[in-house]
Amino acid sequence: MQPIIPRYLKPFKTVLSLAFLVGLIAVAAITLYLIIIPIQSDGGRLPLLMILDDGFRLAVDLQATTIGDYVVYSLLLLVTLSVGLFFLYSLGKTITIVDKKEGFAQGLSQGVAAMAFSLFAIGYLRQALLYVGLRNLPPDLHQLVSFTFRIVPEQVIYALSLLVLSRLFCYALLLQTEYEQTV
Repeated sequence: MQPIIPRYLKPFKTVLSLAFLVGLIAVAAITLYLIIIPIQSDGGRLPLLMILDDGFRLAVDLQATTIGDYVVYSLLLLVTLSVGLFFLYSLGKTITIVDKKEGFAQGLSQGVAAMAFSLFAIGYLRQALLYVGLRNLPPDLHQLVSFTFRIVPEQVIYALSLLVLSRLFCYALLLQTEYEQTV
């Protein structure tokens, strides 16, 4: 029995590949920017590249008070963006497996598990990024903005759901191979 593969997977794979390439270019450009800024700096404060989502925007430019804060923030930013790219890569690989294989494949379970672990990492990396960034607010704004570390961010819930889905795919693969061996 041939599985019915939706027609929208081909354009979705194309869009996903394009998003991955644009993301790679963006991470490379941000890396160059983060390297060039301290070189061109005159020893003063270093601007932090704050990437926020959910419509949240700071009206104040953040600047690192020490070179150590700048390095930590820059490394956290690059790791967070790279893990996001890894999520896109894993999603693309999983879609390719769904598009080409009949039934369940081992790579499907592994791809979903990789997406889950990257979501798990993104949840905590984003919090660390916000903490380091907001720690560098000007002193007069510390009373207006506070940061609370969430033990279980929403990405962790999504990651746990994906891990359950991954285990279900593993079990389905086991059932499929058992069925094929008995027939």
